[in-house]
Amino acid sequence: MTYKLLEQYSSTFVGPAMVPKGFAIHWWGDPAQQPTFLGIVNVLLERGRQESASVNFVAEAGTVACLVSPRNVAWAQGDGGAGWGNLNLVSIECNPRCTAADRETVAELMADQHILNGVPLVAYPHKRFTSTQCPGVWEQHIPWLVSRAKQIVAAKQAKPVVVPASSTPATKPKPAVQKPKVYPASDLHWVVSKGDTLGKIQKYYNGPSVAQIAAYNNINPNQLTPGQKIWIPGPLVWVIEGPDTIRSVARYYGLDPAYLARLNGLPGPDATIYIGNRLIIKK
Repeated sequence: MTYKLLEQYSSTFVGPAMVPKGFAIHWWGDPAQQPTFLGIVNVLLERGRQESASVNFVAEAGTVACLVSPRNVAWAQGDGGAGWGNLNLVSIECNPRCTAADRETVAELMADQHILNGVPLVAYPHKRFTSTQCPGVWEQHIPWLVSRAKQIVAAKQAKPVVVPASSTPATKPKPAVQKPKVYPASDLHWVVSKGDTLGKIQKYYNGPSVAQIAAYNNINPNQLTPGQKIWIPGPLVWVIEGPDTIRSVARYYGLDPAYLARLNGLPGPDATIYIGNRLIIKK
C-alpha cells in the first residue's frame, strides 16, 4: 500500500460482526470550516464514547485511520439499528478537499479491503441512507473510485510475466526466510495445537480476518506448527452477555483479569459489568 495505515485509534462504539456488501462514502463536512484529519478522528472517537456513532475508516492523501474493524458495524450511515446501510457497508470518511491524491488513497483503500476482507467493489453516497449533504463533492467521484479500485486490484493480483529460459540455466535464488514477528509474552495470543488452522483461530476470536492475523504474524497461513504462538491483532471487543464476568471473559482470552479490568478503566477483576456493554480486549 502507498498510504500509512494508523491502527491506534479504536472506537469503543463497535457493532456486531458483518459480512460487508460494499462501501459508504462520507466527507468530513464543509471545506470552509477547514476540518482536519486528526480533528475528525477525535470527534468520531468522542461520539463512540457517547455510543452514538462511529466509522470504519478516515482517509486523506497518504494516510488512513481504522476506527472500527471493517468486519464490524460502525453505525455510520444513519439509517437506524436495522438499516441496510448501517448493517452492510464499510464506511469511509474522506477529506472534503477531494484532491486527486485524496481520491487515489480512498480507491486504494477500497481495493485493499476487497483483497483482504472480500468487500465488494460497489459504493454508495451517505445521503442515500439519511437526509444529509454528505458526501458533498465526493458523490460525483464515486463511479471513478469504483473503477480505479478495480484497476488497482487487477494490478495487485496480476500474475508475474514468465520469461523464457535461456540456454544457460540461471542460478535459482534461495527463498527468503520468513521470520515470524515476536510480541510481548503477555500480549493476546493462541498456542497452536495439532490440526489448528488460522480459520479456526479467527473464528474463536471473531474479530480480525485470517489475512490480518497472518500479516500481523508475518507467517504463511497454511504452515502452522504445534506449539507456535499466533499473536492476535486488535481492535477486539467483547459484548457482555448474561453470565459474563471480568474473570470469565479474561479466562476465555487467556488474559490476566486485573489487566483486563485496568484496560477498561474498572476498579478490579470483580467489578460489576452490565449486559450489552462492551469490554475492550485489545486496542
